[in-house]
Amino acid sequence: MYYFQEFPKTTYRVGSQSIDIVDITVRVKLLDYIKNSRNNLTIIDYEIENQKRPEEVSFELYETYDYTWTILILNDIYNVYSDWIKPQELIDKEIIREYGSIENANKTIVRYLDKDGYEIGATSKNRHSVETAFEKIMRENEAKKMIKVFDPAVVFRVQSDLKEYITI
Repeated sequence: MYYFQEFPKTTYRVGSQSIDIVDITVRVKLLDYIKNSRNNLTIIDYEIENQKRPEEVSFELYETYDYTWTILILNDIYNVYSDWIKPQELIDKEIIREYGSIENANKTIVRYLDKDGYEIGATSKNRHSVETAFEKIMRENEAKKMIKVFDPAVVFRVQSDLKEYITI
């Protein structure tokens, strides 16, 4: 991935050999870059369809996988296995592992809500509805469909400016 090509390398000695390793401890000040360049960058909303993976979104938008890192950083995705939208079959497996069955997850109440949708205590007199574990998991996964992406017309600039925004 291009993203790591700009990271500094650290040389380690292993026995009699020297090995250059990408220093992944650096951080990218992408948010500073966005703030400082807000007038020149266009960030748009994007809805993930068919549980596309980040690299598929990159290829669809930018015709290359090289910009996958911009999608991940812009959306605070640190772990694609937990932070990215999941396919239904994976969610079902996780629910069954945690609750024993989909039916049990549908019976397990995790939140009580008032008429405005605010969470309240289980004993509150203003209780209007409940949310089950299944509903909560599905709602949280569905929310991951909407992400931010750089407009294809400006994303190349973000990548070309990456080097100056990497700090140790």
